[in-house]
Amino acid sequence: MRLIYSSPIGNLELVADDSALTEVRFLESLQCFSKSDNSEIEHPILKDVIEWFDQYFLGNVSAPFLKMRIDGTAFQKQVLKEVLAVPYGKIVTYGQLADKIGCRSAQAIGGALKRNKLLIVVPCHRVVSSEGHLTGYAVSYTHLRAHETDSYL
Repeated sequence: MRLIYSSPIGNLELVADDSALTEVRFLESLQCFSKSDNSEIEHPILKDVIEWFDQYFLGNVSAPFLKMRIDGTAFQKQVLKEVLAVPYGKIVTYGQLADKIGCRSAQAIGGALKRNKLLIVVPCHRVVSSEGHLTGYAVSYTHLRAHETDSYL
């Protein structure tokens, strides 16, 4: 099932099957469900992820959304699962993440993050360059970092 979620940083397409959230991606200029429409969603996974996003954008720090399926190669899954451990409001560099999982290439980490289908939920916006910059991301990620930093302080 697919659903459009209107967030403060833009429209998000949420995709789920019967057991897990499978994709979250940014969309441009699509009609969105209003808040009242979201309350009528009967799909249990999407209902839960809407509540998670509502709380996230209110600045209420919560545990990672656990009803998700991370797809990809074994390496990509390893990287994305490690990113889930980066706390709200904190950042880690590509190099630090590479060291943590025993990878010799920060670029390989970036390649794995580029294939993240669960944007925001798997917080690749918390991974930055060695200079502390977000690299290779859409403008919405800058807003996410600002949102998390402001809420964290």
